[in-house]
Amino acid sequence: LRPALMASSDGSSGPSNRTIIDQSAMLQHVFMPLHISKALPSDILTNLITEYIRSLLRYDMPVNQFTLESLAQICLECVPPRFHLLHQLVQYNILMPSKVVARQLLSVDDQFAGAQQLALDMLKRLGAHEDVVMVMLDRRQIRAALQYYRNNKVFRISPSLFLKSSLTFEDERVFFTTFKFLQSLNESRRGTAAFKPEDNCAEYVTRFRSKYGASVDV
Repeated sequence: LRPALMASSDGSSGPSNRTIIDQSAMLQHVFMPLHISKALPSDILTNLITEYIRSLLRYDMPVNQFTLESLAQICLECVPPRFHLLHQLVQYNILMPSKVVARQLLSVDDQFAGAQQLALDMLKRLGAHEDVVMVMLDRRQIRAALQYYRNNKVFRISPSLFLKSSLTFEDERVFFTTFKFLQSLNESRRGTAAFKPEDNCAEYVTRFRSKYGASVDV
């Protein structure tokens, strides 16, 4: 608790006998104990925290990122998880973009169909383009990853990661189309289809040559 400096009834400024409870204290001593002890039904607790956040915003008080991340965590740990509420909090910008929340969403994308898209939208708004590409690759969405890589010029990611991912598919055509896509991108970026040594693609060039008997510049 800390004293609040507020205007007195006669208009002068000075300490009053009112107090402001820090957000960290609300989490540590009120919300999290209620969550852990199951003293309140989960829907009531999450609604309570949501209204607390809204009240902070109503009075132009910045909401601590940890408060928002804790709300997301509680929504996901409810039984059953409150995915619908979490979706609404993100959609209406109550739950602001955060890599921590994005990771929380990705951890439950097998349970909540919209979790991955919410997480990707957050990462895009944060400008975390490399994270977006890596999430797509991790989930074997290689076509979407390649398009995002090209459209957002995420060229700090090595093209070898796409080729490595393409080999996890049983369909050999995925490797072929990925290789040709990257060649075409090289052509538009560098004026040559060749991969540079720092691209770390030599083994994939060798594989492409042996598989298709094509001449490929390195």
